[in-house]
Amino acid sequence: MPVSKDIFQKLSQLFEEDVVHRLTTNISLKSVPEGKVIVEIRDKIVIVPLLLEGRIKVERRDGEGNGVLLHYIRPMEVCPISFFYGFSNKNSDLRCTADTPITYLSIPIERAISWYQKFPTWRDYLARLTQLQHAKLIKSFDDIIFNDLSSRLVHYIQEALAYENTHTLFLKHQDIALDLKVSRETISRILKKMEHEGKLILGRNRITVLNLN
Repeated sequence: MPVSKDIFQKLSQLFEEDVVHRLTTNISLKSVPEGKVIVEIRDKIVIVPLLLEGRIKVERRDGEGNGVLLHYIRPMEVCPISFFYGFSNKNSDLRCTADTPITYLSIPIERAISWYQKFPTWRDYLARLTQLQHAKLIKSFDDIIFNDLSSRLVHYIQEALAYENTHTLFLKHQDIALDLKVSRETISRILKKMEHEGKLILGRNRITVLNLN
């Protein structure tokens, strides 16, 4: 499986040589469009996607069409929660969806578990991501409990922009409203206010951030 020199260097910064060799010679490289579900709720975990390009949205769903955004997976990250479901032979209770067009390494769960037992850098990598994503979940819960909706919306936009090489998000107001569990009209009203304050520019399904401070 060929990867670019840049991706190879990034993998080499994270993992020992044996892990990098396995990732770049025996693992499938996949690209899927925006909206593609990578891991579905109640699915048996069969792969661990290591994201190379794009952004994956991780959601908790209630089985009745309602969901809440938990966090994003960004380049050079996996979802450690999904890994530990596979490790424990439990079905997923999360949905992982391509939030943009993505490219990822599709690591079979059996290999990911074997590497966890053999390679310290892979084990440490999963531990660091677990801590990072746990902190993001706590921040999200704090936002819901303690912060007003405007602050939650600013944090949502900042999270969506993190690690991107652009200041523009291609998002529908309805999608933001679903993620934040409020009405589309409320989101549109707050975004219009932020535009009036010079913090962003709104377009058709597009938000260009100027200054959220």
